[in-house]
Amino acid sequence: MPEPPAYLVVGATGGIGSDLCHRLAARGPCRLMLAARDGARLGQLAAELQLEHPKHPPNVLCHALDARNAAE
Repeated sequence: MPEPPAYLVVGATGGIGSDLCHRLAARGPCRLMLAARDGARLGQLAAELQLEHPKHPPNVLCHALDARNAAE
């Protein structure tokens, strides 16, 4: 069986980014890599996506971008 598609969404907690994440997750199994500045909102979005799609929950990898790790 082929691997599910992978998507990187930068700015995932913003209006357009969040909507895009929900639309991608609704399409079926996928791997979502989410990046945003607000780690708390990022975690909340990841939890929402997992709960909204229990039959094929997206495999979500989150990374909060802030001043401390922006240069890494």
